[in-house]
Amino acid sequence: MRTSIFGALSSSILALFISAAAQVPKEPDFSGEWVLMKTNSSTAEQASALTVRQTITRTTLRGEPMKPWFSNVSIEHRFERGVESETYSIGTIGGIVPAIPEGASSSQGEWTTTDVNWRGSTLVIATTRSSQRPGESGPYTAHEEVWSLDRKGRLLITATDRGSNIRPTTVRLMYRRR
Repeated sequence: MRTSIFGALSSSILALFISAAAQVPKEPDFSGEWVLMKTNSSTAEQASALTVRQTITRTTLRGEPMKPWFSNVSIEHRFERGVESETYSIGTIGGIVPAIPEGASSSQGEWTTTDVNWRGSTLVIATTRSSQRPGESGPYTAHEEVWSLDRKGRLLITATDRGSNIRPTTVRLMYRRR
């Protein structure tokens, strides 16, 4: 009797672990509190701390089970001057289109495009700003962040800025869990 109860309990626990493992996305989870360890930049102000939250989606809009995936990432940057926050939908390309002023035949202002996607085990957040429509040539600025975890569980962010009127710069940041 004792053996069969132990066997049933062991099988239940094993099934629970397998079920829980199946509910976790394969991509890294950057969620947590992070503190800046080091950077290769001595000029630009870097966030001294980050709070990151990733949302896991496990069901469709109708409530049907689906393969779990990270659908959003919210990032809170803490600087000496204050806090900046943003939330991105992962797996989407979005942006802001300027308005067409009254009496004008085309839009006037800045176009912004944001692309947030996984490239293997790295999360890439890319933002481009331009006074031209996407794909047209003209002055622009682009900022790209590539997020990954190293073998010790530290958050590595490689940020690259480039544009039509600036020299490309790359900053590498390393954060540890708080």
